[in-house]
Amino acid sequence: MNTTQIGDISEQKFILYCLKREVAVCRPIGNNLPYDFIIDYNGSLLKVQVKTAYQNAGTVSDVWTFNTRSCSKNYNEVINHDYLGLIDYFAVVRPDRDDVIMVPISKSAKGSMKISYEDKCRSNQNCYKDFILF
Repeated sequence: MNTTQIGDISEQKFILYCLKREVAVCRPIGNNLPYDFIIDYNGSLLKVQVKTAYQNAGTVSDVWTFNTRSCSKNYNEVINHDYLGLIDYFAVVRPDRDDVIMVPISKSAKGSMKISYEDKCRSNQNCYKDFILF
């Protein structure tokens, strides 16, 4: 599978996750927006960027990473963009799970962020349980 197909699957998982929890989800028209969806959660409209988590090669623990930036190509140049001020949440999807965590942009790391899915997270780790919004 290529990265576009993986991203499409993650977006569909996010839609299903929202629908099962009766959270209204809207998809904007167009590809050049910094967010993939707008959700109506508790009366607030929130801009959401869906990201697929991945495990680094050789990782033994249940720690997964997702990118908090996007990359685009402009002729011969690669341009990295962050999402600060453009979205409200990252919806992080793991390929092997059906749940979704919601990481506020204000709590995200620059470039990429690691999330621990272990039952007992260490004090210096970002624990997935802290990012379950609905």
